[in-house]
Amino acid sequence: MQNIVTNILQKTFNVSPKIHLTLAESNYIVNLNGRPVAAQTQSQYDSSSGVLNITTYIRIDQIDPAASQEYKASLLIHEIVHAYIFTHPEVLNGLTQHAYMLQNYIDGILGLCKLSFPLTSQQAASLALGGLGDDMTGTQAFADALTKYGFTTDNNSNNYQFYLQQFQYGTIGIHCND
Repeated sequence: MQNIVTNILQKTFNVSPKIHLTLAESNYIVNLNGRPVAAQTQSQYDSSSGVLNITTYIRIDQIDPAASQEYKASLLIHEIVHAYIFTHPEVLNGLTQHAYMLQNYIDGILGLCKLSFPLTSQQAASLALGGLGDDMTGTQAFADALTKYGFTTDNNSNNYQFYLQQFQYGTIGIHCND
């Protein structure tokens, strides 16, 4: 996992900090609208030691027990990108974190998903886009991204959620061991 996180930061942000990654369960994480979310991250960069301390909280009741490894990995990748942005908010230039991620890092997340798992480009794109949530769907930027990756907003197999939900509920993908 350490190598994957370092690889994300190197390829995505061109930095190679030392990383301390902590995964913890929480029953209390919610989004800004008060709705439960599957994961949330806090991070702090110690410039004197060059260590990025990341704590990702996982809300188990928001993740289907049958969820695939691909889905869980994409969730962690998404949270790790948040961790870096939290410690470098100057990169946002007025954008929300999800808008910034959509604009700058979906290709990197997609590539890492394909590198880590035997996925088609569209499957990887669905996982990369999946974490952007309600704050990006319906925007022109999100519609443009859907078009870029060959998706439509119709409720059919060309909808990005078609693949995402199959990975999310374990219909496709690599199953996790209990």
